[in-house]
Amino acid sequence: MLSHWRYIVLCLLLFLHPALTTHIHDPLSILAMAITAEEALKHPLLPSNLAYLRSQSDYRIDTGPHGEQMQKLGFWTWGLLIYRCDYSDDDLWERYMAKLRDSLTTAHKEEMMEHTLHYLEWTVIEDEALDGASKALVLEKFTEWRDGWSSEQDGIYADSQIKRWIPRFRYAIHVGKDSLDSLRVFEAASVRYELPYVLMAVVHAPWPLLPAIQAITDDEEEEEEDGIDETWMYAPLIYLPDMYPEMVQSQSRYWSARFRPPPGLAGM
Repeated sequence: MLSHWRYIVLCLLLFLHPALTTHIHDPLSILAMAITAEEALKHPLLPSNLAYLRSQSDYRIDTGPHGEQMQKLGFWTWGLLIYRCDYSDDDLWERYMAKLRDSLTTAHKEEMMEHTLHYLEWTVIEDEALDGASKALVLEKFTEWRDGWSSEQDGIYADSQIKRWIPRFRYAIHVGKDSLDSLRVFEAASVRYELPYVLMAVVHAPWPLLPAIQAITDDEEEEEEDGIDETWMYAPLIYLPDMYPEMVQSQSRYWSARFRPPPGLAGM
């Protein structure tokens, strides 16, 4: 909201110069007159701030599907939880995380979505009790975290169905020995134009069906096909910048469309 004194200045300006209103057709452009770049960058995807930033930029400013979702839902955080599940090499872990961060940052800047990066929250779970943890255990821990949200601790969205539409509450990343070993192989590769993928394991925690949908599907039982574990899959780390926006767009259809049984890779 505009501060009190800026609101008064704006009203006086429009009163003293009524002709201004004949040239301004977008209400957001009126608000932009009282916004500074410093203030806009504190919350860049707020519609009035974004309008100001676009008016001051010589380049296209995009938000991406995840930016649009934050604007629609009012939940101003994105990014998947990351569980560290191997503690044998701290330096290797740091190099892995640096590569992950760089892939997201570089891709968003190249796609003119730098302002969306403002809302990326790196939630990394480091607990040596998780050393060697399986994907199943991470799925359990992640589901407990998600279902343990309360409005008292986490705000009004904690008990809202809105969370169902946000990938942050459906998927998580497991980084174990297999993922870190893939970075070792990548770094040791001698043929630079045929580099192997650095991998991450994506864990899927689908939401329970809503009662109305459950009533329709009561007679349908989901079973693992040929004993395949469909709760996680491998994905190239470089795929993460495209993965989150696609999760937003595809919603619950994402997993069925992209799932490939390990050692296959997501959607490949």
